[in-house]
This record gives sequence, structure tokens and C-alpha cells, in this order.
Amino acid sequence: MNMSDRRDVSDWFMRHRLKVRHLNVLLAVERARSIGRAAAELRTSQPAVSKALQELERAVGSVLFERRSNGAFATDTGAALIRYAKEVFGVLERAGQDVASLVSGRGGVLTIGCNFSSATFLVPKAVVLLKRAHPTVAVKVREGSLEALLPDLRSRNADILVARWPRGRRVADLEEHGSFDQPMCVVCSPRHPLAKSKRLTWAALASFPWILPPEGSPARDDLEELFRIQRIKPLEAGIECASVFANSLLMYELGALTVVPSSVASHLQHEQLLSVLPIKLPPVFGPNSAITLRGREQTPVMTSFIRSLSAAAGAR
Repeated sequence: MNMSDRRDVSDWFMRHRLKVRHLNVLLAVERARSIGRAAAELRTSQPAVSKALQELERAVGSVLFERRSNGAFATDTGAALIRYAKEVFGVLERAGQDVASLVSGRGGVLTIGCNFSSATFLVPKAVVLLKRAHPTVAVKVREGSLEALLPDLRSRNADILVARWPRGRRVADLEEHGSFDQPMCVVCSPRHPLAKSKRLTWAALASFPWILPPEGSPARDDLEELFRIQRIKPLEAGIECASVFANSLLMYELGALTVVPSSVASHLQHEQLLSVLPIKLPPVFGPNSAITLRGREQTPVMTSFIRSLSAAAGAR
């Protein structure tokens, strides 16, 4: 595509000849992998779907879907346009939520995605502090792994993520705000043979099964680095789980060990749901961060929430 062609495409978009129906069709075909099924989903005719798709392809100057025997699959150009379409609908959905919230007398909506460990203490505490400063704001919290939450952030279905970010990793479209240190500790069930120990060695810990964070997660990478530092190869329970409360039950039933943030461990130990083992961890675990889309203007509520995270992290 030459410079003139690129200007033509840009002109087509800027003159608003791109309609919401074009984007609806694009996403429906991507979901259904079929013109016919997309038409059924949209409750329209196949010719209408084909026409909208052809208008898009003529404007872009490129085929958006490759037709194969097992369905229609997005080309590179189609995939790029699909990403932007999802972002557009995410913005429209959030705009609708915010406007409805303001009209009803509330102070807007803040949607937070958080990993499992920060969902147990850090984020709830920060939300309490935020609500004290902004009592009319509606807050939505979604829990999941960093990898599962990133698409929501990129499509504007989430305002901010709170998660442990891989050390040294930089992503062009993401920005970190703050470093909310959550020291980790080794824990077990209160009835575990090691629960009453006064002193422990890493060799002793290696003789028991461990519940590991999900493979590929920053916490898993950090824990495996810790094992390398200590030159041990612990027994594996054959379970990967990031849920603190699920791990409490699993530790109780399986006699396994795992690591959790110390703030979470202190609370659960007080409730007699686990015991913190007397062994110091080297500083291999990265801190939690607030993550937003780079270049996205922060609302006052987002800024206040980041401040609340900092205060909550210091309130252990």
C-alpha cells in the first residue's frame, strides 16, 4: 500500500463512513468463523453481512478474512482491525456505564482487574480507602491471572490492573504506576508436621509437596528462582493454583506447602486457616504494580485508587 492508498483509508475512517454496523459484522464473523452464522447471530441476512464486510475490505484495501474449509479466519489486517473494534466497543460500554452512573447520582465507575493474591488483601483494603474518599463511585473488581486480565485492559473493559509484573519486562502499550511490595512467606496447614517448628532449613521444606503458582506466571518464575538459589528440588503436589483460599483447603488435605503474601498469611493465621513457617525468603519476588494503558488519561478516581493501593500496602 503506497502513501496515497494509506491517506485514502484514513480519509474513509475520518469521514465517519465507518459505521458501528461494520464493526459489529467484523466481530460477529470473527466469533462465528462463518458469514452464515454471523448473520444468524446478528439477526440479519447473509447478503447484508457480506456487503458490510466488502465495504470494509474495499476501504482498507485488503482482505480481512481468509475463507477455509473449516471456516473464516482473520488475516493479519483483519486481526488488527478486530483489536481496534474491541477497543471501540469497550470504550462505548464504559462510557455508557459512567454516564448512567453519573445520571443516577453516583460518581462514575472504576473497574479493577487483580491477580489472586492481591484480591485477598491489597485490593479490598485499597477499595475501602477509595470509597472513603469517593463514596459515590461504583467499583467493579474482577479476579484472574495477569494474562487473563490484559485483554480487558486493552479493550477498555478494565481501567486498571493490580498484579505482580515480571521483573525487567516492558510492554510498549502498558505503563506501571507504583510498586506495592507484598513480602512473601512459606505457609502450611495448622496441622502440618512443620507447623510448630521454631527453626527450619530449606532441605526440610524440600521433603514435602508444594502447591505451585500457575506455570508462566510471575509468581511461579520467582518461586522457581528461589528453588534454584537454595539448590533444592521440592516435591510437587501435582497442583497449580493461585487462589489463596483454595490453597488453604488443599494444604490441609494434602500436607503441602506454598507461598502467599505476608499480609494475607497474617490474616489467615489469625483465623487459624494456615501457619507461617519460620524461614526467611530472599528478595526474589517482584512487587505488585498498578498497570494501565500507556497514554490513557487517568481519571481522578484512578489516581486516587493508586494512592489507596500505596496506603494499603503500607498498612500491613
